[in-house]
Amino acid sequence: MVRFFIVFFLFLSLTGCSGTWRTYKDMIDYAWTEVPDKTFTLAEIKAYPYDLIYARLDEKPQVALVLASSANGRQKWRSSDRATFTLQHGRVVKTYGLVNDLLYSEDSGVDPLSSMYQQPGNFQRLTDWALHNESGYPQLFAYQHSTNESVELDGKSLATRKVSELVTFADGSTAMNYFWFSLEKPILVKSEQQLAPFGPRLTLTYVSRIARFL
Repeated sequence: MVRFFIVFFLFLSLTGCSGTWRTYKDMIDYAWTEVPDKTFTLAEIKAYPYDLIYARLDEKPQVALVLASSANGRQKWRSSDRATFTLQHGRVVKTYGLVNDLLYSEDSGVDPLSSMYQQPGNFQRLTDWALHNESGYPQLFAYQHSTNESVELDGKSLATRKVSELVTFADGSTAMNYFWFSLEKPILVKSEQQLAPFGPRLTLTYVSRIARFL
């Protein structure tokens, strides 16, 4: 494990010397329409024929995404204006519709999210971004702790386990990611993820999954 961290931070140093990581500045602006938060009642969510999630970028209005496809542990969620987030075990691995899209993610090791964080651990990945054709930027994800917390939906509460995770970016900055798993079954029902330094911060609430527990 010590060797893993040494290799990662050596990579950080080399990346910092080779050029400026423009990604974090360019991702602060997005193209999502300024509209009121999109919400559904619990009955509407249960009656909807496809799985839904709520998505929020930083303080932008909340939008609803529909599950477009699911295969090999990857899910593609799409909004009405075709913004798309591809998730691997709940972690964002690709985007479409942002000013600077995450094009590709390559993992090094096993993502703890693949076991719903039943086996806490750390892992690293490399990322490629659309703007300026930037590629090969490392991110390190390290488990911190977990605690019990409720998630609210349409006035009802679901008991969950909230996992905190420290992410370290190529420029040396850090942020916290959070993942909420149902206590009834270890299923991810909500997440907050920092895609790049200083933004955007993406909150995803799996309202169809929560509705099935309530």
